[in-house]
Amino acid sequence: MKKQLVHVATIGKPHGVHGLIRVHSYLENAMDLESCNELIDDHGEHWTLIWKNKPIAILYDGNNKPVDSRMNVELLTNRKLYVTRDFFSDLEEDEFYLVDLIGLQARVVENDQQKAAMGIISQVHDYGAGTSLEIKLNSKEIILVPFTKQYVPEINLEAEWVKIYLPQFVEVSPNEGNKGNVLAG
Repeated sequence: MKKQLVHVATIGKPHGVHGLIRVHSYLENAMDLESCNELIDDHGEHWTLIWKNKPIAILYDGNNKPVDSRMNVELLTNRKLYVTRDFFSDLEEDEFYLVDLIGLQARVVENDQQKAAMGIISQVHDYGAGTSLEIKLNSKEIILVPFTKQYVPEINLEAEWVKIYLPQFVEVSPNEGNKGNVLAG
């Protein structure tokens, strides 16, 4: 099984001419990025990091060589940095990280009767107005469901499924090309 990657930081602009780099951390404590034995970027390259002054860092490649020039830093700008899911500590019972929901089967409930799986959770979005689950129905269609107790009342991580009550209206968005349809529940 492929290890799940979690987006923890993004490489920003250069700082000066000697290879220092701005790094935008998404961890609660940005200093924890130093303890990551290995950061993996979205190009598959491996990195480690040492903070100079937060948010300024020195980035080391997989051969432990520092990025040493502004030009080399500019080539890395906007790359996303990931760690494997096992970097994060285990949680108490009934707690989970949002990333743990990705890949779970979404089972729809209608008239208090659980139906067969309708799709797979492919992303978890949080743009500030509330978290939503992106559920991939098939190769061409996705839906977004608010991640609230009302619409997602049960999560079973061990059995790898979530129970979903669909909102009254759901927009089905195609992955490519065609316009979406609105389904009335």
